[in-house]
Amino acid sequence: MEIDESKFGKRKYNCGRVVEGQWVVGGICRETGEIFVALCPDNKRDRETLTTITENHVNDRSTIITDSWKVYSHLEKGKWLHMTVNHSANFVDPTTGANTQNIENKWWQMKRYHPSNHGSNLILHFAQYLWRRMVDAAGSHSHLTFLRQIHELYPGK
Repeated sequence: MEIDESKFGKRKYNCGRVVEGQWVVGGICRETGEIFVALCPDNKRDRETLTTITENHVNDRSTIITDSWKVYSHLEKGKWLHMTVNHSANFVDPTTGANTQNIENKWWQMKRYHPSNHGSNLILHFAQYLWRRMVDAAGSHSHLTFLRQIHELYPGK
């Protein structure tokens, strides 16, 4: 399971780094391709927040791969096998092969179509992204899948 954090929000003058926004933690399972996305409560990225999110979304027997940010260091002492990659040295650890390229790619995909204004609802954006991903993986027509799912949720009389 690759885990990483990213900030979604507005860029100053529409260029450069993000100055305002919401911190999000996400992960992707390498075996199944399943994804989780969680907003950081109160926009905090501290050890307690990341531990809670990880415990809520990652199986106890999983191997976790993160970057070498010090907040993740406590995961080694937890229930998971923890591997890291130092992005200032390389993108793939030369000894272990650890990398976070899959989750980094998902952040890029999610941000690509994200409206970078203050009024956007991140939960709806992530839900739409995950739903479209599921529909595309099934190889079905999205509008028919959408109508079928509405019928399943609200069958009527």
